[in-house]
Amino acid sequence: MKTPPLFQNVNAVKHRFVLDYDKDSESSAGVGESGRSLVFTEYKSAPAGKQIKRVYFEGDTLFVYTSDGDVYQDKDLEFTLLNIGKFASEPDIVCFIEKGAKKFLISGDEGSFLSDGTETGVEKGSHYAEHKNMLFIGKDRGLRFSEPFDLTDFKSGGDTGGIINTEYDDGEIECLTESGDSLDILCKNKVLVLTAAGEKENFSVTRLKTEFLDVEHDSAASVGDKTVFISAGRLCILYKSAVKIIRDMGASADFAVTGRASSFGSVYLLPSEWGGEEKLYCYDTADGKEYFLGKAEALSRSGGFAFDAVGGKIAALKFSSDGGTVATFHDYDGTYDFGACAKKTLNAVGVHCKGTAKLVLSGDSAKKTYGLRDGCNQIKTKIESREFSVNFTDKSEGFRIARTVFEYTVNGE
Repeated sequence: MKTPPLFQNVNAVKHRFVLDYDKDSESSAGVGESGRSLVFTEYKSAPAGKQIKRVYFEGDTLFVYTSDGDVYQDKDLEFTLLNIGKFASEPDIVCFIEKGAKKFLISGDEGSFLSDGTETGVEKGSHYAEHKNMLFIGKDRGLRFSEPFDLTDFKSGGDTGGIINTEYDDGEIECLTESGDSLDILCKNKVLVLTAAGEKENFSVTRLKTEFLDVEHDSAASVGDKTVFISAGRLCILYKSAVKIIRDMGASADFAVTGRASSFGSVYLLPSEWGGEEKLYCYDTADGKEYFLGKAEALSRSGGFAFDAVGGKIAALKFSSDGGTVATFHDYDGTYDFGACAKKTLNAVGVHCKGTAKLVLSGDSAKKTYGLRDGCNQIKTKIESREFSVNFTDKSEGFRIARTVFEYTVNGE
């Protein structure tokens, strides 16, 4: 008598894997212990026909950087193109006060300009802070500072500007935060406190005595006069010359930083991955509450603004007791094994959507493209693989998916 094969009857069992975006409340809002929620709400339309790559909120003013290299400023309730040329990659935008006037510095690899089009010659940095009527720019292990009351004058020598180099063991600069009368300089492995009193010859730098630091790159952000960051897998706060450990962020296999940290009022925002799922982690330094939101595209460095590519609108964070009109941030593309590490046949896909698009399905045996119409789409397909790549292309404006259903059978190991 022959022994039946191990997976003799498995093909007869049909499985369903459902993604219900309408019910995925965690993708758009996080609820604290008090019942108050932190949500993204629709704020305003982006420049017509433009793909947003980065949103900025500096000096109570909204800016956007688009895929065609342009920078727009929100003026008089509409976006106006700045006459500063194009940037091949995302520039930095810094607001500072000079002689009582608010100014905006747009700094990129192609050059640095004020928002009125004036070229400044200021070199692009990685971190910025205005302190003691000077603009400080950190990059790698160097901290440059401007002439007092002339914040775009960084000429070396003479009486203008200067540079402070960190020590090799300090590591690269990760964040600059004005804290009272001093400037906190968070480095990879050390915290430096700069006292900028009097002439630059009298500036002093103190290295704090802290336990071992290993700051995760891009994890640090200024939240008011505090610096919040991840060190060796732990959430930490630098405040009043002391580092406090808040919580363990989990095993390295479950948690990873996926984007640059930012802030919204008293809330620290960190684009991150938890168990393979991208989320926006939020920690309120005022009350210690934590929130988990869905992935936010083009997140601003401050102010809590982002871009909802599906809805085509800029969205803003807010605290709410009723949730309000929530802007969701769904990334419909993905790679799925449906929770089983085995060879499978994807037999059919159902997509209920608003608008039109193309669905591209890929596996070991084939790559197929299907057109999607507005409403309910039932697609028959036969693709074999352990994992299946799902991508939506050529999406119409406002394209959204309410529900996706995958029907498959397991073939064997």
